[in-house]
Amino acid sequence: LMSKKEYNEIFLAGVGTTPQILTECIYYYYHSYYGQNRYFDRIKVFTTNRGTKKLLDSLFKEKKINKLEQALQLPIGSLPFDKNDIILFSNKDGSPIEDLRTTEETDRAITILYSEIKRWSQDKNVRITATVAGGRKTMSAAMALAFQLYAREHDELIHIMAPDEKMDTSSKKAQNWFFPSDPTDPKQKLDVIQVPIIKVGRYLGHDLNISPEALAE
Repeated sequence: LMSKKEYNEIFLAGVGTTPQILTECIYYYYHSYYGQNRYFDRIKVFTTNRGTKKLLDSLFKEKKINKLEQALQLPIGSLPFDKNDIILFSNKDGSPIEDLRTTEETDRAITILYSEIKRWSQDKNVRITATVAGGRKTMSAAMALAFQLYAREHDELIHIMAPDEKMDTSSKKAQNWFFPSDPTDPKQKLDVIQVPIIKVGRYLGHDLNISPEALAE
């Protein structure tokens, strides 16, 4: 989509049971209305077993990802996201985590999240864009902390918000809304906040190359 890019663009998102977080973010960065024009080379989503089922049902069975591509006037299948890009949180025995309800489950999720962000942040040719919205609040906190430890100056953490009525999970209408049909419509306005993160990792006395488990300890 671009002749020459400064970075390989990686988008990371923690998602709970509202896969709309992902489609809203993609719409925001790809649609010309917002003037961002950031096209991702890789899109990765961190989620639980419950979240995985929601993503698979809505994005692939109901083909919301293809409808998003059509809305953005992209060729079908051109967005760099498929079932293999869903990173499922799992226990140490490999069993999937259904929901982040315990300290142990959250610790496992944080370790997996940290490992991925550490891996991407070691490549100076990569820019990480991540959303702090999505999933339980512990997941949002983990994403922000991971950015504090591993993010570089050019990496960006955002928070995306749709109008309140579009985020009402009890509303059937809201459950079926994944991105604006008209970005100029105030009732479908997407607000994006650049989250100011103090990226202190490289100034710490600790070696960030150690394992995320050891770093957490």
